[in-house]
Amino acid sequence: MSGEWQVTHLLNESRSFLRTLGHVAIALVWPPSLIADIERFRRTISYPPPGDPATIEGMATSLDTAGRAVDEVRADLDRRRVGLPAIVVGVAAGTATQAAAALSSGLSHEVTGLALSARALRRYAASLQDAITEHGRVDDHFDDAVAHLRRCADLTVEVHGVDTHIPDPVAVTREVSRALADAREGVRTAVRAYEQAETALRALQREGSDGRGWAVLASAPRVPGFTVLDVAVMVDQWRTSDPDNRLLNPDQWQRVGAMLAALTPAQRAALDELLAAAGSSTQRAVLLSTLAAGADMEQLRFMADAVRSMSDEDIARMMSLNTDNLTSGATYGLDRVIQDPTTGNTCASTSLLALLARSDPMLALWLTSGQRPPGWDPAYLQHLTEAQWNGATFLERFIAAQHSVLTTTDSDLGTWPEALGTPPWGAAALATLGSPTAYESVLYDDQDPALVRKLMSRAGEAANNGTPVPFYVGDDYTPRHVMLITGYADGYYTVYEPGSGSITRVPESVMLGTGTPGAFGGWSHIDYLVLPVT
Repeated sequence: MSGEWQVTHLLNESRSFLRTLGHVAIALVWPPSLIADIERFRRTISYPPPGDPATIEGMATSLDTAGRAVDEVRADLDRRRVGLPAIVVGVAAGTATQAAAALSSGLSHEVTGLALSARALRRYAASLQDAITEHGRVDDHFDDAVAHLRRCADLTVEVHGVDTHIPDPVAVTREVSRALADAREGVRTAVRAYEQAETALRALQREGSDGRGWAVLASAPRVPGFTVLDVAVMVDQWRTSDPDNRLLNPDQWQRVGAMLAALTPAQRAALDELLAAAGSSTQRAVLLSTLAAGADMEQLRFMADAVRSMSDEDIARMMSLNTDNLTSGATYGLDRVIQDPTTGNTCASTSLLALLARSDPMLALWLTSGQRPPGWDPAYLQHLTEAQWNGATFLERFIAAQHSVLTTTDSDLGTWPEALGTPPWGAAALATLGSPTAYESVLYDDQDPALVRKLMSRAGEAANNGTPVPFYVGDDYTPRHVMLITGYADGYYTVYEPGSGSITRVPESVMLGTGTPGAFGGWSHIDYLVLPVT
């Protein structure tokens, strides 16, 4: 975005000039040349942070108006869907009543998304106005600096009341020192204003992603062979929860389109038959998610049989690797799913399995029930023995899968100590291998606030897009633990901690490194993020 580039450019210029002033303070150059330097740089940072708060406020008002209009459509749809005939209206949409109910829920989510986006814009407008006001003080400091320097021309040595026209070094030094102090404060004021604007821009990116995450109908893709109604119904799963938890994210929809294009007419007809026989839009979404994971027709039939008797709640528990009831309000149902207690280096494997199960129903089904689709043998489970494949309990299967994942990722340790478990680049490679999303490992430098804001905004945006983000935490020296970001809303990140199996809401001040760490599984620093490639 152009505003982001402009703010970053001005920040770099301001910091560079601060270093120049430090050099000048030591060298004590002749004041007239320093006036030229100051005036030249004043012109460089004369531009306030980009953006018009009033225009942004107007955009927020427009979103509020749109939200009210959408809500009226939703209410009208609710009235009209009463008594609709039980006829099938699409390949995947189900009956007219089911389709209308799903559309109503989707429209309700749109209203929520529009309201969240409007609120984010208003917060951004207010913060931007504060930054512009702060920048307005810059000229005052530079005016004072120039006044001090101009005064130097009159500071000469007098001998017996006679002006020698020789500069008074003590007086000149004093005025130059005052000028430099004012100029520095002017630059610091500009830096504060630009940093405030950049911080607000990143906050808008995070909060806006939450609004977009709710707007699942607006972002519904076009998929070959499916009507808009088909897709609209299937993007609406688990209607009482946060859409971060939806079954098909945009990367999976893109993979579905590619897989559909590769099917023969006979295979496509068989798939349509499976979709038509499914008992709910959620079951149909499971089948398409299975297709996105690379399943063949035999595996799709196996999955269709396995989920046919499952309710939406049963499927939610399966996909979240939770064999008990979901915790109310959790956006990622991983409670009680913990790392192998016999070793201290499977936290990354646990987080990765949770991530992979969200995009591969075949993995979720096998882990939670022991049912294995025919021929299903993903590369990250290639180290399992037949006995491990046939493990009698969830815990047996999960621990076996943990160690297979660990062995797979340990094949490229490089300089990474084996005792620390999965390296960040290994986690990125495995997440890319086992899901439709390409990941990369990124070093997190908590001494670079601008980088931190950028990376954590990417993480929040990815999680709100339905794509979990592993992250490494540790002490002052070494990464020691891996956790999973699964959502962002209202200034809090939703985080899964595999050591305890808990799901917590962590304030963004902690995640951005400006608060007191207390939610990193006992560790104090973020060291790496494993992010979707942008």
